[in-house]
Amino acid sequence: MEGRTEPIDQQYIRKQWECLWGLPVVSTRRTCEPEEVQGLVYRGEWGEAQGLITWHIEGDSAEMVTVNAYQQGRHIGGRLLNAAEAELQKRGVSHIMIVGHVPSSGVKARQPHNWVERMPCPVAPPPSAQRSSR
Repeated sequence: MEGRTEPIDQQYIRKQWECLWGLPVVSTRRTCEPEEVQGLVYRGEWGEAQGLITWHIEGDSAEMVTVNAYQQGRHIGGRLLNAAEAELQKRGVSHIMIVGHVPSSGVKARQPHNWVERMPCPVAPPPSAQRSSR
């Protein structure tokens, strides 16, 4: 699969967050509006957007705020993480925090660089699954 990552503006981030997350987006350390983050979009070989990653930089640290692959199983999320890590290194970031679901045993987790901290985040069942059926 040929494609590329490129910087994206806050207008695109706002549109995607409104559709995918709702505003504002709450991370582990802050509540974020699109104007407070930067990001990359992954475009397929025909130029169509296939994923988005956003982060917030504070000093020499960054927190990945959102990672979205619009199609599953095509390594778009991994490509976005690799590109974001490279971009943040260029900007002098020495520590990145990524919070996310840690795969169950038997599934290989992506091995981060030694300067990336992975923190597990428990995944709650969707609200509909928590309601009792009548």
